[in-house]
Amino acid sequence: MKFLRGPVFSIILPFKKNEDIDFFSLKNYINYLFKKGARVFYVMPYNSRFAVLNVKEIIKVNSFCNKIVKKLSKKNYFIAAEPIHCSTKDTIKFCKLFKKKGADACSLIFGEKYYADLQVYDHFKEISKNTNLDLFLHQQEFEKGIYSNKKNYYSVKLLSRILSLKNFIGMKEDSKIDSYTNKIVKKFKLKKIILTSGQGKKQWLKVANNCYGWISGISNIDPCLGNYFYNEYKKGNLINCNQFINDFEKPFFKLSNKYGWHRVIKAFLFFNNLMEIYERKPGSELNKSELSKVKECFKRFKEISQNKYQNKFFQ
Repeated sequence: MKFLRGPVFSIILPFKKNEDIDFFSLKNYINYLFKKGARVFYVMPYNSRFAVLNVKEIIKVNSFCNKIVKKLSKKNYFIAAEPIHCSTKDTIKFCKLFKKKGADACSLIFGEKYYADLQVYDHFKEISKNTNLDLFLHQQEFEKGIYSNKKNYYSVKLLSRILSLKNFIGMKEDSKIDSYTNKIVKKFKLKKIILTSGQGKKQWLKVANNCYGWISGISNIDPCLGNYFYNEYKKGNLINCNQFINDFEKPFFKLSNKYGWHRVIKAFLFFNNLMEIYERKPGSELNKSELSKVKECFKRFKEISQNKYQNKFFQ
């Protein structure tokens, strides 16, 4: 668990112009992440585009990434992921397959419509009972089975029950609601691996004392960004941490809030010569005008990293 501190690097999936998965670029991207300091890799369903992949492709992406990650170093940590929608029985099959392939953990997401806490708990209990792999909960808003005008997230009580099951080591907290995140972090206080997601390092700083780390955002462009920030935090240099947020994270979120996080991160990776801009339909890329705005921001990031930080983030 101590190994899972700081930034955890989600893997962005590249496509070719004909919409096939670009495995050549995917391999090079993972190699790049490792070379720049990434050691914990996460095939996260949304960043890895599972919504537009079939089951065979999802298995292939998991297996391919796992093989590359472990070939780079056996000490690397790899989190595989199941499809966004599948049955409990199929989830168990996926976990057994990923265990056989050498994954360190499997991320589980509840994609079915929600009706009751017991329904959710029984699902994860059955998986825990029938698998022998570390399990990692991908927590997010439930899709409602019964109409309600309120958002429906896991209760802290339900999370406690799930994370007390055998093999569950932690969770990705993806509510983007500070008060809710605080409750979860205070409840577990480093007893389980809680990774924040969705609002960047600024969000993580609010709960850092009791929270292991965060899912990478702009650090997908260059892991040195996330590692620099985490090292400054460990040294107690909070002024530097906040300056970093102002220099890099705020401008990035200004763009991603306007154009969409997934499209903007893909554009940054494109300008950093890591993969093409293409997506698989119904996914979409930024248009020329939008790309020019991202390119301007990318150039400013490079100038700031060279002039202010005295080292070169990005390629």
